[in-house]
Amino acid sequence: MPRVLALLLAVLAAPALQDPPPAEPAAESPAGVTCQRCDGKGKHAEPCIDCAGAGSVMCWRCASPFARPRFEEREEGRSIEEVAETFARLDALEAELAAKPIMEKLNAGRGPGMAACPAVGCIGGALFGAGECKNCEGVGAVPCPDCTKTKGRRACGPCSGEGSVVRACEDCAGAAVVPDPRKATDVSTCAWCDGTSRRPCVDCDEHGLVEDACWKCAGSGRLACKDCLGTMRVLCPDCGGEGRVVSPKNKKRMTACKTCKKKGRASCYACEKTGASPCDACDGDGRWERKCATCAGDRATPCMGCFRGRYHHWEATAELLASMGEHAQALRCWEQAERRVEPFWRARMKYRLDPVRTAEELEHQLELETERLHRLVELALERAR
Repeated sequence: MPRVLALLLAVLAAPALQDPPPAEPAAESPAGVTCQRCDGKGKHAEPCIDCAGAGSVMCWRCASPFARPRFEEREEGRSIEEVAETFARLDALEAELAAKPIMEKLNAGRGPGMAACPAVGCIGGALFGAGECKNCEGVGAVPCPDCTKTKGRRACGPCSGEGSVVRACEDCAGAAVVPDPRKATDVSTCAWCDGTSRRPCVDCDEHGLVEDACWKCAGSGRLACKDCLGTMRVLCPDCGGEGRVVSPKNKKRMTACKTCKKKGRASCYACEKTGASPCDACDGDGRWERKCATCAGDRATPCMGCFRGRYHHWEATAELLASMGEHAQALRCWEQAERRVEPFWRARMKYRLDPVRTAEELEHQLELETERLHRLVELALERAR
């Protein structure tokens, strides 16, 4: 749940809740005026939605059995709200599974930074009919090759461990300019999308796909060998890890295994004793294509200025007009934003568009936003006089 909370607060709520910073006078061009949010760059950094800005994710090999479904959910290109709800269900299922008694035995020796012993038949450090597993020396686990130093966390592939990704600016949709608000004839219509609530996505290709670092190998193209998990040793194939074999001269006697010299372990030849092999998720390329997270592969993205009753467009436009000295027009935009506040938050309560916050928390947020916009309208009214 903390991961889901950080995800929603950092990515979804911020555009509608944060006060816009004071804007410098906008530069004009034939196409419009310079976007104040991205300072005319067309792009800006945002918290990575895969790691919620942490720069690392749970290790899929040792820390969470549900790390793979999480990435599969992202690969499907579902909306941010749908992904957050799925993550919440996976968190609950993971906690329920961890509480089962059978998991204590299966997870013997395991924990962050320790992966299950790859030896076939090893459960909790014991082999079926062979006593202690020689491969893991009875521990039931071996050091995880993906997160030995970070203990259950590994670098996030989509953001390369930075915690943020560069995406097209939501205000100008990557154009670096926004329509000149002084030319608007209808203040009630969002000028960014002409009232359609949809804008073309500029974060993906013509097929709605984006290329990221592979989720499984984090862009390296290599994974630990599945037979030895990077240890370069496996159970001896001749004695099955016992260190002894049936004597060829007397079937009733056991003799020392000549292959492993009674150690029960042998070198791993599946990886040619390198401990690694090409990643099976990206075929060793280190990159993978998935549906765009911005538009869910539809090639069109919701307008973050007005979608579902948002009022960010009118706040940003009012700030822009004020920087131009057009205080009367700025006042009309602030008034329009104030009128949209209550319907926006009431809709989130009614249709449960916020899966994290309770109705009481949403009601409190409505009160705060109403008070904030009212103060801004009064300030704009003073300037317009």
